[in-house]
Amino acid sequence: MRHLVLVLLVPLLAGCGVRHAPLDDGGGGPSITPTVRHEVRDAFFREPPRCAIVLPTLGEPPGPFTARAIEAALARQLTGRLPRVIGPKERTDKARGLGVAVRTADGRATLARRTDCHHVVVPRPADTSTVHAGVWSRVRLGLDVSLWRVGADTPLWRARHTATRSEGGLPTSPLSAVVSAASASVNAADPAVHRSVLADAARRIVRTLPDTRGL
Repeated sequence: MRHLVLVLLVPLLAGCGVRHAPLDDGGGGPSITPTVRHEVRDAFFREPPRCAIVLPTLGEPPGPFTARAIEAALARQLTGRLPRVIGPKERTDKARGLGVAVRTADGRATLARRTDCHHVVVPRPADTSTVHAGVWSRVRLGLDVSLWRVGADTPLWRARHTATRSEGGLPTSPLSAVVSAASASVNAADPAVHRSVLADAARRIVRTLPDTRGL
């Protein structure tokens, strides 16, 4: 019961703030404040990217989130940071037209050359889960996203963040138990909640990418 109380209090204590920290900062342990960890290498500014291809997600995430939805959400956010973004549909169409596989180095190089788009964004799910405990539920999506110049062996930018949405609470009466259970069930199963969590994760992560549209 003590553990359940602590879990239910975390969203109340965390509030709406988001903390930013270096990618390699361990932070001294878990934090109740949503944290976006990121790094930008000097090479990013020597040749700022003007176009990026969103590559297929590395691994299908568990739970309600799909790889294609993650790629599309990132592409939408990246349009506010880069002059040009090739999202999942355009990427698939162009790769199919060229007869290349973007999961291979040769395929990416060909696609980059033929589209004049020489950077790629790589999404990787992490710490993703849905927990439904009767009167309480939590939807969690963690993403690790990096931007690379095609052919390079070191990312120019990388960020990771875990977005969560919790509903329900400790029942104080039979009626509150029914309300909490209903709220928890909706939170765990509603596609609108999943889209919102995904949008939060993508937005917070991409916000750490320097804006190159005016360069």
